[in-house]
Amino acid sequence: MLVAVSLLIGLVSTPSYAQTIGANVFPNGRAVQVGSLATAFATITNLGGSIALSCSITPVSAVFGAGFLYAPVNAVTGALSGPANTPVNILAGASQKFNITFVPNAPLAPVEVSFIFDCANTTSAPIIIGFNTLLLSASLTPVPDMVALTSAPGGVLSIAANTPTGAFLIASLNLGAAGLITMSADTGATPLPVGLLVCEFNAFLGTCVQPPSPTTPARTITSGEITFYAVFVINQGTAIPLNPFTNRVFARFRDFGNVVRGLTNVELVVEGTIPTTPDVTGTYLGSGTLTNSNCSDPNFNGTFVFSTNVSITNQIGALANLTGQFSSVVGGDHFTTNITSPSVTDLVGRVMTATFVILTTNITSPSVTVANDGSVTGSFTFTFFINNIFDSSGNGTLSGQVIGNVLSFTFSAQDNVGGTCSTTGSLSANR
Repeated sequence: MLVAVSLLIGLVSTPSYAQTIGANVFPNGRAVQVGSLATAFATITNLGGSIALSCSITPVSAVFGAGFLYAPVNAVTGALSGPANTPVNILAGASQKFNITFVPNAPLAPVEVSFIFDCANTTSAPIIIGFNTLLLSASLTPVPDMVALTSAPGGVLSIAANTPTGAFLIASLNLGAAGLITMSADTGATPLPVGLLVCEFNAFLGTCVQPPSPTTPARTITSGEITFYAVFVINQGTAIPLNPFTNRVFARFRDFGNVVRGLTNVELVVEGTIPTTPDVTGTYLGSGTLTNSNCSDPNFNGTFVFSTNVSITNQIGALANLTGQFSSVVGGDHFTTNITSPSVTDLVGRVMTATFVILTTNITSPSVTVANDGSVTGSFTFTFFINNIFDSSGNGTLSGQVIGNVLSFTFSAQDNVGGTCSTTGSLSANR
């Protein structure tokens, strides 16, 4: 009898951990002034088939000089729906959103805060750095506080087999003080076989503000300013499996002192290797024709023959820079045109100098894509000079191919500053 009672007590007192929960935090970084609230949202999801009892949130380790509170909120309105630091029950298959708050009362260097998300009858949610953790810092003086969100569906960037490059966009809001900010990308504590380039992104034009590089140029982000960025992940031919704990790409915002003042990240999956993109770098010499129409100065309407000197450099996988010079003489007059970025246009029988900046991505940008068959496509902007005097500028697109040592492409463009013309043309050049 005593044995039976002992077994019964054991069954009653031993909690069941057959149920599991998941958790996430947004944003994944806050940078505040000492004495200010550092808030974020956390969500606990009940993945089990029965109610999760007494669910709570606790930092794994106390954060020195910072008190902590959590409270349930309405998922739609964000309004508090219960008292602070009080566990709640979560129905099967449901989620509960919480407001989590730190109150730093002393300076705090950036620290990655992990949390115990737990319920009385479940296992704790697994800790995933950058997914359900918070990078927290506090300063005596106001600092930038970059809250960022990615465009990746479900927080996952998946690069399919035979795809040379993947990309995701970031929207950020500076909730702190104005300050110089740069953004760069990395793969955290786990080195991954990919290349990473970033740029500040013009959401209106759908292009990078500057050519993609490892770090964006430092610029002042004002308080309350919304900025956009793009991160390009270059497939280097090695498959990367689904593993949310290790395989992630982080975007970090740093201030003038190289202190991280915000971050976001995506999970990365690369599904397979890619064919080798051909090396199209080199200098190409040749000629072409262009036709101007609808020019504000009718003298510039017509078809003109030009000579060309084109160089393709800095190829990284499917990304490359293209620069060139196009020149022609009309009526004995010598003209010079400087085209900036990926284009050749609005040259009306004058010497044209074109600089193409081309990036391979799946978004519209001032870049050119080099495909596995040698195809080259991209968009561009340009400026046009006559006898070294500025005349006009605009943008356009180009499409062509490198076969062996021969580069050929067609282009179209439109001036939008200064004299106006609509331009189409083509060229062929040998390396």
